[in-house]
Amino acid sequence: MHWLNVVTRAHIFVCVLQISGLTFFMVALLGAVSVITGFLAAMYGTSAAGIYAAVTLVNSNSRLQGSQNRHGGNIRYHRD
Repeated sequence: MHWLNVVTRAHIFVCVLQISGLTFFMVALLGAVSVITGFLAAMYGTSAAGIYAAVTLVNSNSRLQGSQNRHGGNIRYHRD
C-alpha cells in the first residue's frame, strides 16, 4: 500500500507540473495575442484618424469653394 501511495503522489506531482506548464503556455499565448491585437488596433486607429482628417479637410474646402461660387466666383478688385 505504501508503494502505491508513492506512485500516486508522483503522479499528482507530474500532473501539477503539466498543468503549470499548460498554464504558462496559455499565459504566454494570451500575451502574444494581446500584443498583436494592440498593434493592429493602433494601426487601424492611425489610418482611421488620417482618413477622418482628410475627409474633414475636403468637406471644409468644398464648403469654402461652394460659398465662393454662390457669390460670383473669385472676387477681384480693380481700380477703374
